[in-house]
Amino acid sequence: MFSNNDRNIKKCLELIPEHSLAVDFKKKFPQSHRKKAVFLDRDGIINFKMPEGDYVKNCNEFKIIPGAIEAICELKSAGYYIFIVTNQRGIALGLINQETLNAIHQQLINILSKKGSSVDGIFICPHDYADNCECRKPKPGLILRAASLYGFEDLNDSYMIGDSFSDIEAGKAVGCKCIYVNQNDICLKADYSCGSLMEAKNYILHNVFQR
Repeated sequence: MFSNNDRNIKKCLELIPEHSLAVDFKKKFPQSHRKKAVFLDRDGIINFKMPEGDYVKNCNEFKIIPGAIEAICELKSAGYYIFIVTNQRGIALGLINQETLNAIHQQLINILSKKGSSVDGIFICPHDYADNCECRKPKPGLILRAASLYGFEDLNDSYMIGDSFSDIEAGKAVGCKCIYVNQNDICLKADYSCGSLMEAKNYILHNVFQR
């Protein structure tokens, strides 16, 4: 499933920046620990989105949604790998550079570190619509890269959490259970719809305890 034999996909995935900062993307784990992950969209899930057509361009504009950090910490403590998979079109538009994006993500990592937690990887797509890449959601390239690097055999016990239909489509394409986060809408293709990452976390952990 994750062999990426298609040369075009492989070429595109090689172009995805692997800016893990404090996270070691290449670290190998025992097979018994490669069971489940939560893939998180960033804007609108972890931090507040900018107005339509605008992008988070610096650390001052990166405002954490209340409860998001706590939700990540609880999911991590429950044994889930945590991957952020985010389209960052602002790079292609020249509104933000890679150095600034790294600083934003380092800020997030520092906040989690103070809580005794972390993410396992941050995967970004820096492309524009017209680039027709394999990593921009709704295509699942970012999820596939994370799964491949960490040796997942499948994603049947994993979740994709996002606030757009493209997030749900990307997750469904690779077998994830999908949670749509929107306070004013639902997504019929998602397994569950709710208003926040904290609510999504409650749903995931409730289902785990019910098994």
